[in-house]
Order: sequence, then structure tokens, then C-alpha cells
Amino acid sequence: MKIKKRTQVIIPVFNEERSIEDLIPFLKYYNKSAFIFINDGSIDGTKEIVNKYQFNCIDIDENRGKGNAISVGTKYAVEHGKNWIVTMDGDLQHPPELIPKFDDDGKLEIKLGWRKNRETMPLFRKFSNILTSLLLSIRSNTLIKDSQCGYRGFPAETYLKCNNREPGFHMESEFLIKACILGITINHIEIPTIYNESKSSMNYVPDLIKFISLWIKSFLWT
Repeated sequence: MKIKKRTQVIIPVFNEERSIEDLIPFLKYYNKSAFIFINDGSIDGTKEIVNKYQFNCIDIDENRGKGNAISVGTKYAVEHGKNWIVTMDGDLQHPPELIPKFDDDGKLEIKLGWRKNRETMPLFRKFSNILTSLLLSIRSNTLIKDSQCGYRGFPAETYLKCNNREPGFHMESEFLIKACILGITINHIEIPTIYNESKSSMNYVPDLIKFISLWIKSFLWT
């Protein structure tokens, strides 16, 4: 399995020493230089594990959010000659063997992971996903099947053009809206629905309110 030379796989991590110890062995089938971990202020052994396996890693001094981590990783990628970004989580919910499906195939698009089977999702997570996907679809006038999936592939240039400002995971919704405003196509890639013992970073009710606030503000972007 190959990852194209100008593709950067960005893996934001925060206190995920248990999961990345299991994830990293699956990455050995690819070119190690294609990956960069963004250590978002972890206070456990995350940094030491990444260093042990000698993967590239950018350390952020304190936890500033997933959106900020992806922005840092994208800037690094562009500075090192990369033009395509793949983002995946480090909690084992995104199977590494699917990375080639999110790689660049020469189209101006966002490849968005889609968890078709929602039956195994926690109840509030399912409700939140359905609601946010519906609202994003309405706002962008584009079908968004899984707004909360962080397994994605996209042109680095498109990400930079969107000038995303949300530091947390709401940036993923911000990016989809702004990209659709620019006329970027969304291509859904079906992935399995995997939930494990890793703790979600979502604070369900406050984060849903925050999303709705972002959605309302988005009407001022055009």
C-alpha cells in the first residue's frame, strides 16, 4: 500500500497513549515520512510513544484543540512541499488500511468519511450527528452525510483558502461550509462505525449549542 509523495497524513493526539501504541504498528505498511503526529498538549505518555517509534511529531505546549492542531499540521505540510492532506484520529476509530481511499486522485474535492451504520453509535452521538449533518447540508446546499467524521482527505490549498478560525473540532464543520461556498465537491467514503473505550472529547449539550451558534454565524460569511 502506498501513499503519494505529496500527501501528508495528520494525526492530532491528546492523551492517547493507550490507543496510539496499538495504532502505530499498522502504519508500518506505509512510508513513515507521510505521517505527522500533532501532540496537542498531552500530559500522559503520548509524546514518548511517538518518539519511541521515530515518527515526526509537532508538540504544542498546551491543549488548544483539534482545529488548531490540523492547522498547524497543514502549515507544516505545505512548508515541506505537500499539497494533499489526510486527517485521521489516533483513537483506533479510523482504520489505517483505508488511507489510500482518502489519498489524492487529482480531483478538487473533499473526501469525507461516512459512517453509514449508525446503529452502534451512542444515542446522543447519533442524534447530534444526524442534526449537525442536516444543518450543514442545508447551509452548504450540499449533501453532508457525516459532518462529525474526522477521517478526511482534501487539498492543502483549499484548507488554507478557507482561513478556518475555530480552534476546536467545530473547525471541521466550519471547513465544510466554507469549502462548499467555494464550490468544492464532497465525495463520501464509507468507513466502518467503530466505538471503543476511548473517552470522547465532546461535551454534548454545550458543544451542540456551540455548533448551532457557528451555523448561525456562517450566514455572515457570504
